[in-house]
Amino acid sequence: MKKIYLIAVSVLLIHTAQAQFTAIPDSNFEQALIDLGHDDVLDGQVLTANIVNVTELFLSDMGIQNMAGIQDFASLIELSVGENQITTMNVSQNLALEFLVIAENPISAIDISNNTNLVGFAADFTNLSALNTSNNPNLLFLYLWDCNISSLDLSNNISLIELDVDENNLTQLDLGNNPDVQILYSVENPNLSFINIKNGNTAGLEEFYAFDIANNACIQVDDAQAATNASTFPYNQWNIDPSSTFSEECSLSTETFDLAKITFYPNPATDKLTIINSTFTGYQIYDAKGSLLANNTKFSGNQINVAFLKPGIYFMKVTNDKNQTQTVRFVKK
Repeated sequence: MKKIYLIAVSVLLIHTAQAQFTAIPDSNFEQALIDLGHDDVLDGQVLTANIVNVTELFLSDMGIQNMAGIQDFASLIELSVGENQITTMNVSQNLALEFLVIAENPISAIDISNNTNLVGFAADFTNLSALNTSNNPNLLFLYLWDCNISSLDLSNNISLIELDVDENNLTQLDLGNNPDVQILYSVENPNLSFINIKNGNTAGLEEFYAFDIANNACIQVDDAQAATNASTFPYNQWNIDPSSTFSEECSLSTETFDLAKITFYPNPATDKLTIINSTFTGYQIYDAKGSLLANNTKFSGNQINVAFLKPGIYFMKVTNDKNQTQTVRFVKK
């Protein structure tokens, strides 16, 4: 009898030694796992074998502060932890992850560089100040509404379909390498002065919102005239700040100036532009496509003839005797 007892104890000890556990220090996280049937007692750990094959976790609004333990969910494809109190989270070992939602958490940074299968990422209403998506080539949906993002490089996300960057601190937004974008929200970025959607498929942008951005922002497109006319789909569906202009070469309107800001009238003009507060030695006039229409290198006086221009939006680049330049926009009616 004693021998049988010793054998039983030995088997139990061996089994316990072989069993692997994952630490779950956050009691709300563990309670959620218990409620989902992945754990059975609130003791700060979970049997790793119970979670290694879990493919989805939806843990919204559960008071979770610490996501430690998530690294052992090796098969996780969908993870949603919105509306919690999470400040940090490590998903670098969740290599199968395709959809990640961390919205409405006080998290200020996250590394998704190992998540190369990521298709959708939502971090609305977080404290993210930067995000590196260069290693997420499969990303289709990116939501960063009301964060603290000041710059965003999307050049490697060539399959991107939908982007929301409302209420951030962006100064420019370049989607020149994203021809599949269909929906773009870029509202309430007060310093956003340049948006590039000249990607060979501007007409594929079915929904575009860009108001409450910088005054006189330039939006670079494939067809400036069609975008300006706004008479055909999708241009007639866009909601754009009225001070913004469309161009096929925004560099003409976004140069750094050394001259005092030129003041001129009338704008819109019919036949002449009258310069009020500046003298310069030459000027060039470009249309919205960036084509040179006039070039005067020996200018004197304060009036410029524009009667020959067709109605539309134009850019005038002026140069002074110190070879300093400034570009202004005007409308010919």
